[in-house]
Amino acid sequence: TYKRQILLALSFFTVLVLFAVTWVALFLSKTVTVPIQALAEATGEISRGNFEHRVRVQAQDELGVLVNSFNLMAAQLGESRRQVEASTHNLQRALEEIERRRLLMTTLLENVPTGVLMLDPESHIAQSNPAVAKIFGANARSARTLADLAGEEAAWRMMRLAHRSRRIGAISEELEIGTGGRLLHAAVTVSSLGPPRAERGFVVVIDDLTELLR
Repeated sequence: TYKRQILLALSFFTVLVLFAVTWVALFLSKTVTVPIQALAEATGEISRGNFEHRVRVQAQDELGVLVNSFNLMAAQLGESRRQVEASTHNLQRALEEIERRRLLMTTLLENVPTGVLMLDPESHIAQSNPAVAKIFGANARSARTLADLAGEEAAWRMMRLAHRSRRIGAISEELEIGTGGRLLHAAVTVSSLGPPRAERGFVVVIDDLTELLR
């Protein structure tokens, strides 16, 4: 009887110890596996673009540092995305404004009776409006340089004005230009594109004064 009681007591303590060890093992495993599972789920949310997701699980030691670092990273990613979205929105608005101004400028240039030329620093014609063809004739459409359009002498005088405009701004002068078998009296205004010493080309505005003078 005494031996049986001792065995029962030892069995009870053995079962109690096994239960305690099992409970402690499960508790310790949860302190590791639960944060890791939460981090894995949060990683999936972040990869899907949900930067507002946070790991709410309490963790200790190195896992706690990892959870806090992950939440900080997610917050920084969310802030970066908001900044990118704001920048993209501002860029779209700026592009729309630039396009609106470009269309307005194109409409103005196509409808004004004054000839407008855009020249590069080497006097090559980068752009012209339809009034240039009306002033200089149909051959103006095929002109590639200022000399092709207005002749060597007039081109030289215009480029002289262009170089002066880099120092003193827009400058005007009346020129006589022989084109298409007739003498053209024109008021030419040249201004530099950009600040002084900038090699960005010129804008040449040509007013046909022939009929007015006649």
